[in-house]
Amino acid sequence: FRSQLGVKSSDDLVYTRKLLTTTYSCVNNNSSGTSVPSGASTSMSFTPKIGDDIVCTFANNKLIVSPEISLWKYVRNVNKSGEVFSSSGTNGFSGDNLQYCIAYSNIGGDAPNFKITDLFPENTTNHGNLIFVTPAPDFTALSSSPVAQTVPSPGTYQSGFFSSNGKTGPGVELSLGTLAAGNVAAPTTGAICFDAEIR
Repeated sequence: FRSQLGVKSSDDLVYTRKLLTTTYSCVNNNSSGTSVPSGASTSMSFTPKIGDDIVCTFANNKLIVSPEISLWKYVRNVNKSGEVFSSSGTNGFSGDNLQYCIAYSNIGGDAPNFKITDLFPENTTNHGNLIFVTPAPDFTALSSSPVAQTVPSPGTYQSGFFSSNGKTGPGVELSLGTLAAGNVAAPTTGAICFDAEIR
């Protein structure tokens, strides 16, 4: 048996986050008075003169920021002592227990309705051991199960019967609600893991 890796988020929504940028515009009703600025900032300065009649207007403008989500899938054969997780697959025999982990990372805006659905690989059956963890560990250096954490409310992580990538069958599904924004220096990360036994 050779494990097959590959996963996609089952949610096809275009994720966006609304931020604010600030612009300002100033008008001097005394045409012979002080020249006044316009621009994009939360502050500005000028020195008015006697006789100036200056009105400045600040506006908050919505800025749309899309999330940038990456997914990686890893597997290790639990029956092989000391085997670390691999993103390229593993080998096993009937009765062996494979542990799969899917890590995610967001370096963009908030991702509402974030969901990951993954079906159990062919020729395997559900072996339980559902694990959620955040932030995601370095799986390429890990040869044991990560320590399980509670999925933050209102999120859920469960096994069941799902549809994913045009197929329907037994699998797992993580539903987080909104996945928070992140950036390159501080991405928002996490992972789910599950076990599958080779038939």
